[in-house]
Amino acid sequence: MAKKSLKKIPLLKDDKAVDHWLQKADLTEYFSGHEFQKTRFTRLEKKLVDDAYSNELKSQPVTLRLPQTLIMKLKLLAMKKGLAYQTMARLILQKSVNHLL
Repeated sequence: MAKKSLKKIPLLKDDKAVDHWLQKADLTEYFSGHEFQKTRFTRLEKKLVDDAYSNELKSQPVTLRLPQTLIMKLKLLAMKKGLAYQTMARLILQKSVNHLL
């Protein structure tokens, strides 16, 4: 099978141009895949964890439209646990999001 010739990556003037190019580019036209190595961005990972922890201590009010039946079930569940239903909703949401990540 003939080897596919790869395109050259264009020189871009700034991060905005790079972001725009990456959104539209088909990277398989520029890389064969054999050049890639598994990499860990430990400083970035640490920063993301630190930011998540510091932001976890802060609260921001949000407005959600939920079906009345869901709110009633949430209130019932919260009452059984001895919590406010807003606290119960936050705990359930937090647990679900952490599980999905």
